[in-house]
Amino acid sequence: MGIGNTLLLSQCTAYLLALVLSFFMAVPMGQNQRNFDGKCLLYARGTWSVNATSDVGWKMDITYWGSQSVCNYSIYMGIVTMIVAFVQVVRTSYFLYKGLDR
Repeated sequence: MGIGNTLLLSQCTAYLLALVLSFFMAVPMGQNQRNFDGKCLLYARGTWSVNATSDVGWKMDITYWGSQSVCNYSIYMGIVTMIVAFVQVVRTSYFLYKGLDR
């Protein structure tokens, strides 16, 4: 007794993978926005230097911050993909459970 519809199973697996990967994209981008006071670290220019006076040991000097719209778009697409993938996982799981092909 196995699952008869392998296409539906592969769709459900792909949507589940998209859900997990979009989570791994949206959450770190949101944390990045919050930790850098709303500034975007994507495509930023700067240098890393050793800071002997600090207890951390390194220092980051940013000369140019990335565009804010790039970070906002990444977060938006991550959240939208997460929502769509969740709906599709629930939908395809229901069809697998009931044995339907639609």
